[in-house]
Amino acid sequence: MVLVAGTVFAAACGGTSIRKVTADPSRYRNEEVKVSGEVLDSYSIGSRGIYHIDDGSGRLWVYSDNGVP
Repeated sequence: MVLVAGTVFAAACGGTSIRKVTADPSRYRNEEVKVSGEVLDSYSIGSRGIYHIDDGSGRLWVYSDNGVP
């Protein structure tokens, strides 16, 4: 599953789990959310990137306009 960075990046105080995001993605559509976890894979082209993150509750592919961690 690839999500646009706008649906996955920083805003909510304390963040949310990947499980919550993947269980109800429409709730987070067009919203910024904060998730954190271990980066499993990452790929970068120029200033853009995509990476696979695992927070213990689930895994998520993240697209970023700001590169990769």
